Amino acid sequence: CVCWTQRQSPALAGLLSTLEEHFCCGAGCNAYLTPSSNQGFAPHYDDVDVFVLQVEGAKEWRVYPPPSAEDVLPFTSSVDFDETQIGEPMEVLTLRPGDLLYLPRGYVHQAKTVSVGTPSLHLTISISRRHTYRDLIELAVRGAIDAAAAMNAEWRR
Repeated sequence: CVCWTQRQSPALAGLLSTLEEHFCCGAGCNAYLTPSSNQGFAPHYDDVDVFVLQVEGAKEWRVYPPPSAEDVLPFTSSVDFDETQIGEPMEVLTLRPGDLLYLPRGYVHQAKTVSVGTPSLHLTISISRRHTYRDLIELAVRGAIDAAAAMNAEWRR
C-alpha cells in the first residue's frame, strides 16, 4: 500500500481537490498492488465512502450489505470478518483498467486478483462525508462549551 499517492501526482491531487470541492469534505488516495492469485485485505467495511479505480490487471470484488442495522453508515471501520459472518455477496464484479467501483461506507468488501501471473494495481479514493445530524450537534455543543470556558474561569479549572 502506498498512502497519500496524491502527493506524488499533480493530476491525482487535482482530482482529489475537485472531489473535495464537490462533496464538501476531505479526500485521500492510496494505491494497492496485489500479486497475482492473491487477496488484498480480509472482508471488512470502511467508515468512509470509497471509489475504487482499477489501473492495471484485474481484480474480482465481492460486495456485501452492512451485516446489521448498527453497521449502516458507521463512524468507525470494522474488524476483519470471516466468510461465515458475511453470507453471500450482493454483487461480484471484475474490475479491469479504467473501471470504477463505488463502495458506500458500511458495505463489506473483499478483492482478489483474477489473472495468474499478472498483479493488480488499483487506487482507493476515499471521501469522508461527515455531514450528519450527530456531527452538527457535536460541533454546536463543542462550540458552546468552548465559548463558556472562554468566559468563565471556573470552566477552565
